Amino acid sequence: MFFAQLLSLGLAISTVAQVVVPEASFYAGVQYAGDYITIDANNVCYDIPDILDFDPRSAKLTGGIICVLYRTNDCTGNALTTLYGNVQGLPGRVMGARCQPSPGTN
Repeated sequence: MFFAQLLSLGLAISTVAQVVVPEASFYAGVQYAGDYITIDANNVCYDIPDILDFDPRSAKLTGGIICVLYRTNDCTGNALTTLYGNVQGLPGRVMGARCQPSPGTN
């Protein structure tokens, strides 16, 4: 009985320790293929051509975040699109990206 309680406690601790880090990974190919880079969801504008040597074609988002993609590298003007989850094919040429936790997840 004592062993069963220890086992339950160990499983509970290991489950709690699995924290999903809020970040976005941008891939060179559609359907998450090829090279990729991961950025933090810290509400900072990332100049995509400055940090990538490829045009991103797909994206995976973790930890309940939103990413706004822009046609400009300083994240100004109208957004190209807003991502709320994984996207297997990105529209247009992404020049800037700003990711942040979704409301209610931070």
